[in-house]
Amino acid sequence: MVDAVFQLPEPLPELVSATASWVFFLITHVAVWRVRGASRAGFGLMVGLWGAATVAVLAAVSVAGFTVHAPAVVALNGLWMALYLHLYTGMLRSVSLRVLGELRAGPRRRAELLAVYSPMTMLEDRLAWMEERGLIVAEDPRVAAADRIFTLAPAGRRLLAWRRPLVRMLVDGPTG
Repeated sequence: MVDAVFQLPEPLPELVSATASWVFFLITHVAVWRVRGASRAGFGLMVGLWGAATVAVLAAVSVAGFTVHAPAVVALNGLWMALYLHLYTGMLRSVSLRVLGELRAGPRRRAELLAVYSPMTMLEDRLAWMEERGLIVAEDPRVAAADRIFTLAPAGRRLLAWRRPLVRMLVDGPTG
């Protein structure tokens, strides 16, 4: 009786279910990304699609009569998802990868690289992204972009509140 308590489940059904769920998520995410565009297929939507795909596969497995340990499927699928999110955000937002892509076409002077992906362009892109998502607010959007004053929106305050314990624990010095 004690052996049954500590017995691990056979991993194959869980691995197949988790992989099927992640593939289902990936197909739906790519479809949504193509229809809505990358800027409108954000993190919240990705998490929602991941959850829906996980529930759909677990329901299908149950209806088909297979027995799987749902927490194991969710955990394995979560690992797939964490890897995907890391790669997805890295590919879309990485300045280093953007510079490497420019250099693939041939040697470039520093000034040429700055013209393609300048710090000012990065800042403008980030400000626009944060404003679209309600993290910051432009006090007077009619003012020229260079003179615009931004304030932190309630959603931005909540995000910082969630981040604060992690920063205290993991970071020594400024982040960016």
